[in-house]
Amino acid sequence: LKFRFAMSHGRTALGKIDVSSEWDLAPSGPAALSEGELEVAESSAATQFCPLEQVGLTASGTEEARAVGARIHPAVVTSLLAAAITLNYSDRANISVAILEMKPQYGWTALQEGIVMGGYLYGYVLSGVIGGAFADRIGGGAILQVGVAGWSLFTILTPFCAPHGIFSVVLCRALMGLFEGLCFPSVHAIIGVHIPDRWLSLVTAIATAASYVGTIAGYWGSDFILQFGGWPWCFYTFGGLGFVWIAVWRAFGVHDEVVVNGSLLAVPRFRDLFFSSRSAPVYVYCANFFAYSYAFYMVVSWMPEQLRARYDLPLGIVGLVSGLPSASQVVVSCLAGYVADRCIPEYGVARVRSFAQTLSMMGMGTGMVLFAVAGSELWLGMTWMCLALAFASISVAGVSVFHFHLAPSRAGFLFGCGNTVGTLAGMVSVPLTGLLVERAEDPSNPWVPYMLCAVICFVAGLLWVCVARRARSLE
Repeated sequence: LKFRFAMSHGRTALGKIDVSSEWDLAPSGPAALSEGELEVAESSAATQFCPLEQVGLTASGTEEARAVGARIHPAVVTSLLAAAITLNYSDRANISVAILEMKPQYGWTALQEGIVMGGYLYGYVLSGVIGGAFADRIGGGAILQVGVAGWSLFTILTPFCAPHGIFSVVLCRALMGLFEGLCFPSVHAIIGVHIPDRWLSLVTAIATAASYVGTIAGYWGSDFILQFGGWPWCFYTFGGLGFVWIAVWRAFGVHDEVVVNGSLLAVPRFRDLFFSSRSAPVYVYCANFFAYSYAFYMVVSWMPEQLRARYDLPLGIVGLVSGLPSASQVVVSCLAGYVADRCIPEYGVARVRSFAQTLSMMGMGTGMVLFAVAGSELWLGMTWMCLALAFASISVAGVSVFHFHLAPSRAGFLFGCGNTVGTLAGMVSVPLTGLLVERAEDPSNPWVPYMLCAVICFVAGLLWVCVARRARSLE
């Protein structure tokens, strides 16, 4: 019976970490252990070398458990996943620019505009948990391909639905969101199989950064398309690229595998995750998803409209400036993931994850407050918004990878739960922001939506400080 473990300042942790050793605990010679004796030996050895109560959060299993499905180099898998996420977010963000021409054409109010931009969330909220559960069971690759095909199809169909009324276009966007909800849980299930622990934060950061790249591509690409063609081409172009991605994925032949756990890791049941004495970190995990998503969806959906109203920017510049905060997220998220991976061997998983997420929430809330009071100076407002979203992106080293340590064999499902809560936040934040903008004394410079967002971020950060640091693995 072999245990792989790493030691740092007297602490031990299960998992694949660079500084590792193997201890052969099986008896020498031909003698063999009975099944009962083997269970006792496992339990004793785990208690002696790797007590979860002492370690707190740990890395997520043995080399064989996490990398059993690795058939292709992790860099190739990471690139393909990043491309899928980029398309996912491009198909969300493109409507934020296209709607600048759709709104006057169809006579929508600000509230209706918010409902249309957030329409995909009504489907997105339904599929995350189910998609994560299936990805854990049958592998993320198949689920991801279904998702890409579905959301690309309904992206292409959006211009055909818009002339038939707001209900038609919202329904189409909701169906697009239904398939988009499969993306991130599938991606995290794939990461859990193909990516070694020593690269976990960095690869998750790259995948998350791809969402920011997708937002930028949706803004800038749609802005470019509007200058040379009609707004329907914003949907035809990005939707068509999804089918190109499927062809490339299948050409590389990434194998679907599931995490195979040894006897040290027991797959937690639903009630173990949400209704046990150790479930508090799961709820704090979901609360931080809510806070991050509330801010992110609000900014992504309303940034072009707010920039045009507050700073009177021309249409050809709105998409370019709107992408600057997301550009800051690309840089900071990758840097945060790299630094976190380097710090974990010395400071431990729990300490690094706790510090990163707390810094993210507090920094994002502060940036939102500063943007709310920035006034009419474009450079000052964009500086604070870039700062807010840069801090938000540090969560790639916190909540975005927390599930790999909390319940690695249910990573896709747990991420799906958190992402669903985040989707609910988006369903609230996008139309609520539209309502608050309509009722503001100065609709071109409303401060209430950003102050409300800041309060939510501060509360989530405080909850994380109180609970996440003392979290224990549920497996």
